[in-house]
Amino acid sequence: MNAKLLEKLKITFLIVGGMVPLLWWRPGYIIAKGDYFPFWFNPYRTLSSDVYLWSPHFMGSINTYGSYIMYGILWLFLRSLGLSIGFIQICIQILLLTGAGLSMYYLSKTVYRELKLSPIISSIFYMFNFFALGSRLNEGFAWTYTFLPLLLALLMRIMETTNQQNQAVTNKYIIYFAITSTLALSIASLNLANIVLIFFVLTSIFLYYLITQRNQIRLLLLNLTKTVTLSILLNIWWV
Repeated sequence: MNAKLLEKLKITFLIVGGMVPLLWWRPGYIIAKGDYFPFWFNPYRTLSSDVYLWSPHFMGSINTYGSYIMYGILWLFLRSLGLSIGFIQICIQILLLTGAGLSMYYLSKTVYRELKLSPIISSIFYMFNFFALGSRLNEGFAWTYTFLPLLLALLMRIMETTNQQNQAVTNKYIIYFAITSTLALSIASLNLANIVLIFFVLTSIFLYYLITQRNQIRLLLLNLTKTVTLSILLNIWWV
């Protein structure tokens, strides 16, 4: 079978697998009665208040939900399509589950370039292991779980292309990493433990490359500085 066709079939399989949350949908049913994430019954009102430092909720308080603006935009868009709250919850679960599978697929392709079955097997396990399925309502962790493999893969590609002294490609991956970090960290900040988990994993991988590629240590540190600086600039809006 043609290699490109096989690749497309694998990705299609993961996307179809990500549709499993559709089996959970029941007309008129809202997961956890809407309590597992705040104030989404009126996404326009939520988004309008999240752009300010002072929140009108709870009789007035300092706004701690500004980092969820992108999440609110997604909810508002889906709501504007006329979708019910319950079905929007299912759509979010589909996006997170499919995203987790595709992220792991990309990571596996980065680590095991020569193994044809490893990416699809690891993706299926990553999507449907009991721990992942049991954490679906932990929105911050589910978001972290979705994007962590992608961040890890992009960091590895930054390190590898640095070793190959291909700075143009390295810069491209640095930009991709910074953009992805904005999507991941803003929602993951729902719980500080999620941020710590991401930081610990990425730091461990960087230290590995720092040890194994000691001959490129100055260039590695330079590209790390670029990555961290750009990521901070793109994330500073929600901090």
